[in-house]
Amino acid sequence: MYKKIALSTVIFVAMSAVIGLDSYPRLYDYFSKLLMKGIVSEDVVEDGMSFDMVYVLGGTQTSLLQKYARLASLRTKMNLGRIFILDRPGMTAYSSKKKRNLTNNEWSFMQLERRSIENTDLELLSTDGGYFGTLSEARALSRLMKERGFLTVLIITAPHHTARVKMSFDRMLQDFGGKCYVTGSTEKATLEELFMENIKLMVYTFVLLPIEGKHWRGEH
Repeated sequence: MYKKIALSTVIFVAMSAVIGLDSYPRLYDYFSKLLMKGIVSEDVVEDGMSFDMVYVLGGTQTSLLQKYARLASLRTKMNLGRIFILDRPGMTAYSSKKKRNLTNNEWSFMQLERRSIENTDLELLSTDGGYFGTLSEARALSRLMKERGFLTVLIITAPHHTARVKMSFDRMLQDFGGKCYVTGSTEKATLEELFMENIKLMVYTFVLLPIEGKHWRGEH
């Protein structure tokens, strides 16, 4: 615990001390690789594998485009089962075709349809809208899997989120013996995003998930 905190502190000081780091490609790459080390945890997914369902985690539109591309690519190589994406209330950009602003979900359906994934193949996963999005998605997906009798799920997220996502979903699925496999898209993260993900991973590891574990065991 203390080593990870100390490492993050050193990284923070180093980042604060270096101005215009993106002007130094070698230094930028060094810090990127250093920050990525502890936050990436992808499972090996091979051609021909089969899952009860696949779930694409939420994110910005730029992030979702990368995840949807990964989904479309994997769909040609393995049996992904039922496809779920996050239900995202709200509106987004104007559509000249529909002559109005699209809902976030309509935008997602449109992007997936362009990748030969029809709306009839998709379902939305609604969450409780909690502050910690990954935990909220893990709780909602766990409930859905138990209701449907699903035991295996392939989760698609950004590479730098994979360790935190796998840890969170594993904790929720252990209740009924479910198993998750986590794979990353081709999304790239900035140094600031990588640093924040290291902090989030520590918060999840030492605070949120232990609390969630006590709640799962019925402890107070």
